[in-house]
Amino acid sequence: MAVRAKLAKTLRPLLRKFPALRKAAGSVDVCSDIVRHAAAAVLPQIIQPDPREIYITLTANCNLRCVGCRYGRDFMPGSQLSFQVVRDLLDDCKELGIKNIRLYGGEPLVHKDVVRIVEHSAGLGLNTLLTTNGILLKEKIDDLYKAGLRSIGVGFSGTGEDYNSMCSDREIRSRAWSEGLPTRGNGTAWMST
Repeated sequence: MAVRAKLAKTLRPLLRKFPALRKAAGSVDVCSDIVRHAAAAVLPQIIQPDPREIYITLTANCNLRCVGCRYGRDFMPGSQLSFQVVRDLLDDCKELGIKNIRLYGGEPLVHKDVVRIVEHSAGLGLNTLLTTNGILLKEKIDDLYKAGLRSIGVGFSGTGEDYNSMCSDREIRSRAWSEGLPTRGNGTAWMST
């Protein structure tokens, strides 16, 4: 395990209690990276890989057909990672000190094992973020929370006709918005507990 990962694990309880200290530690971490990379211009061998996060595309399947996204159509049609592959990948992440895991897709909530995947990731002590279009969130949120998920990103691309022109399944969109998904702006809404 990298020195940085060991130090972070040791200090995590203290940093959770003191947000200002956590912010200062983050600044020190960034400064140390800058110094290491500046030194690497002269001595490239001093830079060792130290990945901190990984993005895992659970599935190319999706319950929408947005204009800007090719998942499930032209790109990786029908592709989906098995629970065993994701479990082994998460185990490797834990062993290597990669602590931030982002699950996305296509639409990760259509993956049949998404709750098991979150449970395994949380059980390893990894910080897990799930990015979703939010359509299936209402029916899955309780199970995901019980499994240990505490951070969700909900992508959205506008409202009304702006949104209608982006995503082609009007019935699904209408139901999602009526169930309380964000109704203003473009981008991603982040929720953490």
